[in-house]
Amino acid sequence: MLLESAGLALALAVAPPIDPQRLEQHLDQEVPARLRASGVPGVVISVVQGERVLLAKGWGLADVDAGTPMDGTRTVVRVASISKTVTATALARLEARGRVDLDASIDRVLPEGLALAERFGEPVTVRQLLGHTAGIINNNVGRVARRPPAEALVDYLARTMPPHVRPPGVAVLYSNHGNALAGLAVEQLTAEPFARHVEREILEPLGMHRSSFERRPDLEAALATGYTVEDGEAAVYEDLYVRTVPASMLHTTAADMARYMLMHLGAPGPGRAVLPPPAHQRMRTPGPGLHPALPSYHYAFAHGHTAGHPTRSHGGGLPGFLSRVVLFDEPQVGVFVAQNADGTSIVSELV
Repeated sequence: MLLESAGLALALAVAPPIDPQRLEQHLDQEVPARLRASGVPGVVISVVQGERVLLAKGWGLADVDAGTPMDGTRTVVRVASISKTVTATALARLEARGRVDLDASIDRVLPEGLALAERFGEPVTVRQLLGHTAGIINNNVGRVARRPPAEALVDYLARTMPPHVRPPGVAVLYSNHGNALAGLAVEQLTAEPFARHVEREILEPLGMHRSSFERRPDLEAALATGYTVEDGEAAVYEDLYVRTVPASMLHTTAADMARYMLMHLGAPGPGRAVLPPPAHQRMRTPGPGLHPALPSYHYAFAHGHTAGHPTRSHGGGLPGFLSRVVLFDEPQVGVFVAQNADGTSIVSELV
């Protein structure tokens, strides 16, 4: 059985339809052994194929001291930069409604004081922000806080926007601020806070009731404790808030991520109302890359290949959490894995 020797995403991509019971039995043997070997306290995995959720399950502990088990339906995890794909989805929906032109200058929708002056003689587009080709670098100074920041996204970005160092469209420079600026465009276009818009227009219609960009009390109670692992020992990591909210702050569960993956694979159901087929087709079709040797991001997803199959994927990493989502459009397979620890990764072993 291929599952015995390959990463989960690869195995599912090249195998015939998987028996969910057989998949769960294999993971029940494999995952606990990897947790013990790595020192990672817990992991959640969800797998979808075609129109079905094959699995949404947890192994290990969400909180070591309390003995709280990881649960695929209940346990909330922080998925960090996977958040960027939700920002892109929100803009794809607005694009489908004719509310935004992704190839027009972002300055058309930015408030005064945040416009990106055409330093290199060319405008920065929304599409370039989503694809990390806008020429904007990262600025991690002050990006995390120990308590919920009271500062609005627009004010934070106006205060901390990093330099525009390269002409747009010539280099891939991964930028949390760039994606957060795209999230601010959502706020400007809809006249409501990003987190509220996304929850009402995407998360709730999909049935992702245990997902939010805000630290809701009901989700806070089920949030896994984050750890850092060193020499096989897990120590609690201080809880932090990230100010680039659209790029970084999605809290979710494995079961909710299964619903999200089904939408992005075009499965029948509520996802087609949230992401209409024309918008789905645009999101899944790779855009022109800058160079074959460079990573290519399209609507925030990284495009690549696994065992000859085209993939769309994104990883996430914050202190105490690592995650990854991988989509195979042909065959229709999606895999999500998240662990409540950094310092060592079993996510990379699985996907």
